Amino acid sequence: MGKRAGEEKTQEEEAMEASSAFSAPREVEVERERKRKTKNGAEQLEEEEEALDFEDPYEDEYDEEDRLAAQMKAGASSDSDAESEVEDEGDDQQGKEEEKVVTRAWRPGIDTLAEGEELDFDPSAYEMLHRATMEWSCLSFDILREPHGALRTKPPHTAYVVGGTQAETSKGNRLFIMKWSDLHKTNQDARDSDDESSDESDDEGSDEDPKLDFRIIAHQGTVNRVRCCPQMNRLVATWSDLGEVNVWDIDKQVKRLDDPGAAGPPPTPHQPPKFTYKDHKVEGYALDWNPVHTGKMLSGDVEGCVCLWEPQEGGWAVSKIMHASKKKKKAAPVRFSGVSEGASVEETQWKLGGSGAGDVFATASNDGGIRIYDTRSSTAGPALALLHAHTSDVNALRWSPVHHDLLLSGDEDGCVKVWDERYGEVPLVVMQWHKKPITSVDWHPTDEATFATSSLDDSVALWDMSVEIDEDAEERDRGAKQMEAEKNG
Repeated sequence: MGKRAGEEKTQEEEAMEASSAFSAPREVEVERERKRKTKNGAEQLEEEEEALDFEDPYEDEYDEEDRLAAQMKAGASSDSDAESEVEDEGDDQQGKEEEKVVTRAWRPGIDTLAEGEELDFDPSAYEMLHRATMEWSCLSFDILREPHGALRTKPPHTAYVVGGTQAETSKGNRLFIMKWSDLHKTNQDARDSDDESSDESDDEGSDEDPKLDFRIIAHQGTVNRVRCCPQMNRLVATWSDLGEVNVWDIDKQVKRLDDPGAAGPPPTPHQPPKFTYKDHKVEGYALDWNPVHTGKMLSGDVEGCVCLWEPQEGGWAVSKIMHASKKKKKAAPVRFSGVSEGASVEETQWKLGGSGAGDVFATASNDGGIRIYDTRSSTAGPALALLHAHTSDVNALRWSPVHHDLLLSGDEDGCVKVWDERYGEVPLVVMQWHKKPITSVDWHPTDEATFATSSLDDSVALWDMSVEIDEDAEERDRGAKQMEAEKNG
């Protein structure tokens, strides 16, 4: 939708302050009318922002700022409304004899969809589930450390989230700095349980709609990875597919989310990065802030290079500390020997606690290897090299925040392994359940035995290593697989 005559240019920025409530789930067609004319940078970004609009189901007339707020309202959904809609439908159908709909849990790789069947989520399976939909997919997001206190257990909850887009054009990408607030439990049973254990004042506002406020920053190139500095919420690092690593200061955006009516002009979406590093030359995905030393960071690219970022006055001193083996002789010397020739560093992370916290880091690469380095060491090789940790690309890894010597990894074949740094090359646990590549792994923040994995098989699995093997359950599962094979055979 083009800019209306007589509108002030500042409306584009004022629109960024718009707040919106999450709406009930519905099929929303994304409005993607774009006017691709050659203009200056400000006008081009304005058109890209307008293209982010989500189609309003009621086709009302809006000013630009109203439309931007309406887009998130139409694209976002609170599944508390979904549950209430299901209940309303059930009330309407009372007294009518209809064929009963049979539902069952979906098992990726085992179950198949028959003609006319479709997958849908069960709202009762979640204590709280809120969803927001944007026009472009986000390859990466991160959660800011809550400025008003962490580990709160009672609703309503608030979350500050930063995500980066993968837009149709390089100039169409942006960082979203979002504030999700008034997040109440969406499961009625969970709400009833809370009501019994809380006083009357805690119940007030439980029927309020959740809200989403956001600000944007223009970003050159697809955002491959975004990471927030744990000690300073205002610092956010991004990996661009243009081969650049940027550091952004989002302090103004976060403050504006907390105080939308603050005096003074709103922060501009054309904000330049605080610092940019271009010497990787190629794109990458590995990126991690140091959990101990504020401002220290690692970045790794698809050609096996790892850079160490150390803060200094006015920016960062960036040095290449590792590159792929058998590199050209003219390559600058580095501190550590790296991955095999042609291998990509897919992930890197600093050790979170225990011995070596803030000095030891691990890398995962597509040559199947996991390598652990100590920046205090004078030796060139890794402190521990698991050269054949996996038989395929290692896509993800994570140090445990509780049991600090444990390392979790996932590969291209869907295999998940748990390692103990102290015991070398033999994994403690090997789990082969996912049917397609692992995309992400992470530990529970307080439970040393629990972690989650996500996969391209469209599933997220929750694991508990403290649970003993149920032989009867395994037998039932084998029987189900055999029956399914006979049915399909």
